[in-house]
Amino acid sequence: MTWFGYQISKQKRELNLQIQSARSLMPGVPPGITPKLDSRYASSLKFASLLQFDLNKVFSTIENIAEPTVRLVNMTFDATAGTLRLEYELESVETAVLLTGKLNAGYETRPWKMESLSNTRVSNITSVNTVTPKTLGVWSCQIKNL
Repeated sequence: MTWFGYQISKQKRELNLQIQSARSLMPGVPPGITPKLDSRYASSLKFASLLQFDLNKVFSTIENIAEPTVRLVNMTFDATAGTLRLEYELESVETAVLLTGKLNAGYETRPWKMESLSNTRVSNITSVNTVTPKTLGVWSCQIKNL
């Protein structure tokens, strides 16, 4: 069903291109005037582009991190904006530097940017004197740069 919808939207795009080229050949019609897109057509075009999105880039980045003191806490993936945001729980700030290097390994341009690094202290209820420090780091990137 989805493939059929994609094929129909592809045919619509091709027909619109043919109509625009025919209008440019007609005398008396200004070349800058283009017909207004139907909202259903625009939404189907957006849906078709989201279906073509390659999620392997997203998950291979997460799977290739082999750091024993790092734990993935949260992942935010926004397909329409093309962004990926990862939140890791780290042991120390030095680990954040190593993690940034591992995320950007293999790329000429460094797609991963560290957004924030925070150190929170959480007390354990079972033991009154036990305090465990946790460092949370957030990295983000544009998927097209991966």
